[in-house]
Amino acid sequence: MHHLSARALFVTKSRLALKTLDPVISAVEAYKFIPWIYALRFLRVTFTFQLGASHQDVAFAVQNLKAISRHAAEDDDGAIALLSATYEAMLHLRSMTASSIEDAKRAIAAAKSLQFHPLAQRLDQIWALLDCTEVICYLMEGNPALAAQKAEQMAPRMDEIRVNPKLNDDGLVLVPLRTTPSSLTAYTSGIFRVIDKVDHLAFQWLPRRDLWSFCFLINAITAQARTFADLKSEAYIREGLKILKENLSESSLDRSGILPQSCSLNASTRRLDWWLHMRWYFHIYMSVNACSRAEWSLALQSLDEAASCPTGGRDLNPALHTKWELFLKASILQGTGETEKALLLYQSSDLRLPINASHKLQDLETDLCILATLNSVLITIDPHHPEHMKTAALHQSMSPFIVNHTNKSLRAAHDLLRSILNPQDKLIDKKKHFHNCLTAARAVNNTQLVSIALSLMCTMFFTNVVGEQARKSVSSARALADRSKSTLWRSVAAGLQEQTCLRHGNEAEAMAAASDGEQLVTALPDAVKANFDVNYRGA
Repeated sequence: MHHLSARALFVTKSRLALKTLDPVISAVEAYKFIPWIYALRFLRVTFTFQLGASHQDVAFAVQNLKAISRHAAEDDDGAIALLSATYEAMLHLRSMTASSIEDAKRAIAAAKSLQFHPLAQRLDQIWALLDCTEVICYLMEGNPALAAQKAEQMAPRMDEIRVNPKLNDDGLVLVPLRTTPSSLTAYTSGIFRVIDKVDHLAFQWLPRRDLWSFCFLINAITAQARTFADLKSEAYIREGLKILKENLSESSLDRSGILPQSCSLNASTRRLDWWLHMRWYFHIYMSVNACSRAEWSLALQSLDEAASCPTGGRDLNPALHTKWELFLKASILQGTGETEKALLLYQSSDLRLPINASHKLQDLETDLCILATLNSVLITIDPHHPEHMKTAALHQSMSPFIVNHTNKSLRAAHDLLRSILNPQDKLIDKKKHFHNCLTAARAVNNTQLVSIALSLMCTMFFTNVVGEQARKSVSSARALADRSKSTLWRSVAAGLQEQTCLRHGNEAEAMAAASDGEQLVTALPDAVKANFDVNYRGA
């Protein structure tokens, strides 16, 4: 009764629902009603997730999970212990504190220690949730190689869930308990279920079809994080969109495999909203992926599709949606050479950095503001730009947000700009910034950033220099630019190689590089070509 009333109260008065649970939890703890301790404490944790609560709420939720884990250890409830550790890992990642990633890793390790427990082994859906959490953990940490490795390890489990005939497509997860069925767990309106004379605590998670689409999104993000301009990422996105398109088609909505008849109106509405939000994210990441390959027409098409997507009855984060769409629109304008229009969007109020940097991990909204400021610097760094005098101050304003950031690509880009913003800096300082940039970019396999850094190094240190080191440096810059598949920076590197070969008297190689450069420049957007000096393609 208290469980159901708290859930009903939470719809209109969420804080009051939390308060009403506390005395009930104390009572069941006193009477040692173990199944209800689990049910009520998990309910309180679930409320915290739905609230997107404060640090104090998160800390209290973690205390509830620790209490669940203690009871589970005493009663050898391995399935409950697994679920509690998985919840704790997700909760730590949601908290975005400085230690959240390490705390989440410890919770994941605790969950994995139960992989051979007889009650925990069969919970494929919980293990899948833990796998997804671990992949996200490594992505947040800025370790795309390990995230990709974990995503590959996750694939067989997802395939097992997909073909398992025992799992209905309603997202129901039944967690077995050690307790013997009794009147305490009978007639509970679905909170507990007895199967084969064993008590099970019922939870609701993603139905199988939704799990497939979610995993496609996770794999797409992971593939792109590991290798920029990765076509595999686009394939994952298209597969995810195919599932969502089938889900949302009129002919599919009547199918029991899509929306089971047992599904309540509220649950059906929530699921439809989730599909709409997922479709928006898929289009957004398709646009991001296209931008990384400089396929600006596909990027714009995907962005337009995202902007036209209905977001359902409940827009989870309208501010984030606005920032994403505004940032991508500016990025496309910048990529196609319309830098002044892009700068106006980057400097709009929606993409302005917060006044003070937080000690927490940066959230996605702040990351988009950092990227907008970074791109503004790249535009105004031109000495002939009317706002060039503000460039150094603009770069300095984002430094507090980047110094301890987990994303190595952001730190690399920041160090690269530091090396070229102050021409009067000592040579050793410039080399230090270049070294930091290359180390961070190589750690995450960001070939585009490495190729840009090497091209700038060649321009800064080897202009009008004749020697073996100059020749090798330019050859390395050209090779990496080709690997990055960026037409713009491939043409820059070809121009550098042409000039270097001429200085070294190698006219045949210089002519070949010039021919390659001409072809690459032809493929650039018209506005970019208009500002591109064909006779001198050095950075």
